[in-house]
This record gives sequence, C-alpha cells and structure tokens, in this order.
Amino acid sequence: LGAEGTAGSVRTVGRHRAHLGFNRRRFPDPTGENNHAPRRIVARWPGHMVDLDVKKVGVIPDGGGWGVHGLASEQAEQ
Repeated sequence: LGAEGTAGSVRTVGRHRAHLGFNRRRFPDPTGENNHAPRRIVARWPGHMVDLDVKKVGVIPDGGGWGVHGLASEQAEQ
C-alpha cells in the first residue's frame, strides 16, 4: 500500500485482514500455494525438547458417566 501512496497503520491493516479471513500466511500468495517453507525441528542438546502429555483428572460418579448423566440417562430419553 505504501508503494501506491496509501498510508495506513500496520495494526489497522492487520485487523482488517483478520476480519476478512486473510490473516494466515498462505493467503497472500496470488497462486494460492502455501508459501511457508517447512523447517526441521532440531533439538539443541539432549533433553532440550520434552514431550509432555497432560490428562485432565475428573471425578467419575459410581456407575460411570454416561449411564448416570449422559445418553443412557432418563433425561436423554424424554
């Protein structure tokens, strides 16, 4: 836009692009091809990257969850 003589804030332009759905990097390419080059993730030293799996711990009522509160409950059959 600056080359055409149109002045505007970078933040304003970014906000309008996000509103129109053009806030992803692949969209500005006229051919529609993904212009983001894939890169390899390399650990700098042993133990640098750690895979952590997180599981939510919840309270399951006696008899199970679906049978008490879910699809098999009397409320769902009504």
